[in-house]
Amino acid sequence: MTQEPQSRKPFHWKGLTSFIVFFSFLALTVSGIVLYAAPRGRIANWTGWSVLGLEKHEWSAMHMATSLLFVVAGFVHLYYNWSIFWSYFKVRFEKGFHLKREFAVSSVVFGIFLFGSIWYIPPFAYIAAWNDDIKDYWEAVSAQPPVPHAEEWTIVELAERTGMSVDVIIARFEARGYQVDSPHATLQAIAQKNRISPNALFALIDATRGGGGGAAGAGAAGSGLGRITVREFCSAYGVPLEEALARLERAGINARPDDRIRDLANSADLRPGAVAGIIEH
Repeated sequence: MTQEPQSRKPFHWKGLTSFIVFFSFLALTVSGIVLYAAPRGRIANWTGWSVLGLEKHEWSAMHMATSLLFVVAGFVHLYYNWSIFWSYFKVRFEKGFHLKREFAVSSVVFGIFLFGSIWYIPPFAYIAAWNDDIKDYWEAVSAQPPVPHAEEWTIVELAERTGMSVDVIIARFEARGYQVDSPHATLQAIAQKNRISPNALFALIDATRGGGGGAAGAGAAGSGLGRITVREFCSAYGVPLEEALARLERAGINARPDDRIRDLANSADLRPGAVAGIIEH
């Protein structure tokens, strides 16, 4: 006797909607926290700031997309559960609304949070103030672009602003193993393609302009080099990170990958160019 195959269960659209609401809520929570702690856009873009491999603009894109998904899924969820939702209010009003105190308290709490944040009243003002403090911290410890949104410069624009030729800039980048598809590519696009920050790319140009074509020459004249970290320097100049840290240690400089060249120079009473020379040689 053969057993009849079980019929496939129909797709549960209500369950699908509930899962989407849940996952989009998680994504909104995580992305919201990350963006709250993120530096301002010009700093994040210039330094290649990232969390979990995603840069700030990618977190922003995810936050907006999941916000839209959450809203749409919320309306669909309400559509599937409208009868339950409406019957709750209908029964309550027919029998008398017994949650007057709860309704009043929830309305007051919501109003306090809403207008407290709009009118910038403590303690709600602290939320925005802490956000500003976090962004000011990133301003203090991160490299500053020569002008706001310098990462949007193309190679052609960079050549015009530095007085270097387009061919020299491209050759400088390619000599370090960085691929440049077009002279009209922006520093940000080149940096993303080669997994490096626009700041580190600009430091290569500072090095060339500083004379001698080396990192040590840039340190004496180029402010961009002093602001980059040991990790960024090694990536830009093709120096193995562990070898660079070992060279610094032999020179009596205790360094970590994310320490800035300028800070190491100040602690060792040296010029940034001297620290760069230790790393490179």
